[in-house]
Amino acid sequence: MTPQTGTRYNIGRSTRLRTLKALLLPAVLGLGIVISPAAQPPASAPATQTPVKPKPVALADRWKSEMTAFDKENEMHPPRTGGLVFCGSSTIRLWKLKKSFPELAPVNRGFGGSRFDDLVVHAERILKPLQPAVLVVYSGDNDIAANQTTDEVYKNFEAFHAWVRKELPHTKVIVLGIKPSIKRWAMIESIRETNGRIAQLCGKDPLSTFIDTETVMLGENGQPIRDLYVEDGLHMSQAGYDRWAALLSPYLQTIHPATSAGSSPTKE
Repeated sequence: MTPQTGTRYNIGRSTRLRTLKALLLPAVLGLGIVISPAAQPPASAPATQTPVKPKPVALADRWKSEMTAFDKENEMHPPRTGGLVFCGSSTIRLWKLKKSFPELAPVNRGFGGSRFDDLVVHAERILKPLQPAVLVVYSGDNDIAANQTTDEVYKNFEAFHAWVRKELPHTKVIVLGIKPSIKRWAMIESIRETNGRIAQLCGKDPLSTFIDTETVMLGENGQPIRDLYVEDGLHMSQAGYDRWAALLSPYLQTIHPATSAGSSPTKE
């Protein structure tokens, strides 16, 4: 072998080795990249916190201040038992009952924004001490506005009615149908369906009466009469209450609750 030939061979061999290393290194490194995650425990994912939903205010606590006010009123001005009591939502609370029924000494136990399920919770506290001879009830539109189904509203009324029949077995109940209103006109079909079911239940109880309020609240065009509502299109004006008083009076005239004589003043 001549020196030139040996040199070329060594150079060629060296070149081939470098070339082989150059080819193998990326492959090894690449292989390492692929298998390294399997060789080591996977990195733990950042901990995620499940959002804590706020607990809904218990029905027993929603009207704590109102219930306390009723308790204090009973202590300061004890109303006679066996009288006329109105209960329900703001439609009752805002009603100037002594103006509408001056001879009957009505007791107002309305608390604004309330629903039938609120009445179920608080009936023991606000109604049982009064032992009313006649109980006038209004609720329902807040219930539907709170996205309760007609079935839910009806079942809550049914539960309230069952409580009255058990705890106040001789009390006559007058249920004022859920009123149509300008603000909640979109709910009218649900209102009518609920009213129909409540009316059916009342029809099965000789001590219960359902009064349809829609007839005195709508005009010839079938829409709510604007003058019967205050600016918000939801609550009634005095003209609206006058219509309700005229609607209710014939039913009350056939009943004889405690008269105003000797009765304690009550809060409107």
